[in-house]
Amino acid sequence: MKVTSYLLPVLVLALSIVGYIVARDQSATLRMLVGARSGLDAETGGMELSNKDLNTEATAVAKNRSNALKGNETLALEFTNAREEMEGVKKAADEQAAEIEKLRENVRDAESGCDSVASERARLEELLHSVPGLENSDFSSAADDLRSMVQKNSAEYASFLEDREKFEARRTELKKEVADKETELAGKKKANDEFMQTYRRNGEDFSISAVDPQWHFIVFRAPADSGIFPGDANTLIVQRNGVAITTLRVVSVNNGQVVAEYDEQKLPSGVVPEVGDRVFRKAVQGS
Repeated sequence: MKVTSYLLPVLVLALSIVGYIVARDQSATLRMLVGARSGLDAETGGMELSNKDLNTEATAVAKNRSNALKGNETLALEFTNAREEMEGVKKAADEQAAEIEKLRENVRDAESGCDSVASERARLEELLHSVPGLENSDFSSAADDLRSMVQKNSAEYASFLEDREKFEARRTELKKEVADKETELAGKKKANDEFMQTYRRNGEDFSISAVDPQWHFIVFRAPADSGIFPGDANTLIVQRNGVAITTLRVVSVNNGQVVAEYDEQKLPSGVVPEVGDRVFRKAVQGS
């Protein structure tokens, strides 16, 4: 590239010199032709030329001039081509220089990447050595060891999931059992509360306030929470001086007034219920 840059100025200088010499020769020849046509001696020998000779000389001069011009054009074209070629070479050289610089940057990046890989490898080795069971493993075999551990842990995890599913199933069963027990307990608690409420009524007695011997009815009053209902299974008895004289069947309960009937055939001879007799439950409630 440096030789080409030196040759171009020399080539231009040579073209200038050749053009100057050709122009000088043509100028001298023309002066000869002009002098011959005017009947004067030529500067080169003083001989007189005919019109035919003058035309021949003029044609030769014109041809030489044309050839010289064509040669100049050819040289100029070659010069232009050489310059374009030189510029192309320079452009290619610049592109190669840019590619080289890019390659250098890639090399630097690759070296930096190698350093990062080495650092990451060292970190991974340290991490692997911190895993129980891989303390003495090198990096090349650590992956296999780690894979084996993962497979083993995967199997253990699968077993754990299976146990967990069984546990969840058992837990669901136990929750259902607990719910059933709670329901049963709530039922028992309710029954117990009712029993205790009824049990507290076992000592209650009620005084007969009216008697209808014709229809065998008696009337007495009882609290609203006495637990006495029509058709009560716990038959009531009538006592006088601590002696039972008959039993009663509840017919109706209205605003605390209880109407019950008695069986005349079960009365002792000559005895009928009277106002003031006491009414008790036949059987202890809650038993």
